[in-house]
Amino acid sequence: MTVLLMEHDSDTSSDMRSAIHANRHFRVIAHGTDDATVLALARTLLTDVVIIDARLDGIDPLALCQELRTLSPPPAVVIVAAHLTGVEPAHHLAVKGSVHLLRGSEPSDVVNALRAIGVRRSNCDPDAL
Repeated sequence: MTVLLMEHDSDTSSDMRSAIHANRHFRVIAHGTDDATVLALARTLLTDVVIIDARLDGIDPLALCQELRTLSPPPAVVIVAAHLTGVEPAHHLAVKGSVHLLRGSEPSDVVNALRAIGVRRSNCDPDAL
């Protein structure tokens, strides 16, 4: 599965990228640092998963998630945040589509979310979509 990573340049994002690449089923193919870039890349590259680092300044992770979910086909979304305002909208998004909300930023948590997304997609019946 292809992954688009919304990140800032730091050791944490490097650790996350390394953990993702350690699994042969996932590849980070692009990264962006702002909403507009991430939306443009997701629209162009048709990535399977977008990981949003909600700790970045100046972004609204829930609004970005809603925009991403309107793409065709919509990517799965993983939002990494220590805390998230608007819990009800976040819960609604999680129920509505392939959206994972992570309260921590451990690379292993992100990889586990990617695995869950992969299992869900491999078990989907394309005729039921």
